[in-house]
This record gives sequence, structure tokens and C-alpha cells, in this order.
Amino acid sequence: MTDTHLTIRQADRAAQEVANDLLRRYFAEEGFALPAGPPAAGLAALLDDPRAAVLLATHTGTGAEIAGIATVTWTTSAAHGRLAEVAELYVRPDARRRGVATALLEAAIAWARDHGCTVCRLAVGPDGELSHGVAGFFAARGFDDDYRKVLVREVRGVSRSAQASPGEAAS
Repeated sequence: MTDTHLTIRQADRAAQEVANDLLRRYFAEEGFALPAGPPAAGLAALLDDPRAAVLLATHTGTGAEIAGIATVTWTTSAAHGRLAEVAELYVRPDARRRGVATALLEAAIAWARDHGCTVCRLAVGPDGELSHGVAGFFAARGFDDDYRKVLVREVRGVSRSAQASPGEAAS
């Protein structure tokens, strides 16, 4: 069932607290172990980064209650040129099966297209697949499994200038 009273907007600093709460819920539900600081530090960086969007889905017919969040960024790759990635997509349990995730995903893809991206990727974690079957959700919306496995390594000793957003001077 699709909720016809749904709007998607890009988050700003005024929405940071509610966005941070949704991301904390997402990480807890998906079983992500996070280092100290995130998601607040990561969220602040996303809100300031011109290569990123934090999208919020709001139920306009029920007191403008925020139902979900998605984050999307773009980078450049040799294979695709500009490449977008949906890193987080979360819908509150009481708002699921009402078209919120689809609306957020479509808004993220539209944002990627508007920023010149030719491909949009995302990763499916084992908890999301086991508890929600998200691979099927994404496949039904045109995403293909390219049979890659995402490997992660923490980078230690990153300089402050390297942490600055594009076009942002480190202080």
C-alpha cells in the first residue's frame, strides 16, 4: 500500500537531531558496530557535503511525522564516471509497507541523476537480508547483484585537511 500523503525533502541542520535518531535506529536494527562518534559526526559531514544528500520522508497527513531517511553520495570512478551510492535507507517500523522506502529510493536515484551520475549502487547487509529480504526489494526496483563483496578497512591517522568536504577549507 502506498501512502499518498508522503513528501521527500533534503534534510538541513534544523532536522539533524531527528535524522540522527533515525540513523541510530537503522544501525542498531541492522547490527552495525560503529566506532565512537557516528552517526552524529558522519551525519554532520553529509549535511555539509555538496556531493551528498540526506533525504527525509514525511507523512504530511499525520502531523508531518518523519517516517524514514536515506543518504546518497556521489564519487567518481574510472568505470562509470560519476557513481552514486545509497549508503543508508531506513523506514520506521510503524511506517513500513506504505511506499516510504520506494519513495526514498526513487528520490535518491533522481538526486543522483540530477548530479550527473550514470550508476547508483548500494550494499545489502546480512541482517537486512535475513530480517527484511531487502535484496528482493532492490531487485524489484532495477538493482542487479554484481557479485561483489564490500570489504572495509578503517583508515587511521587521517589529516584534518583530508577530512574536509570538497571545497571546504580545513581549519
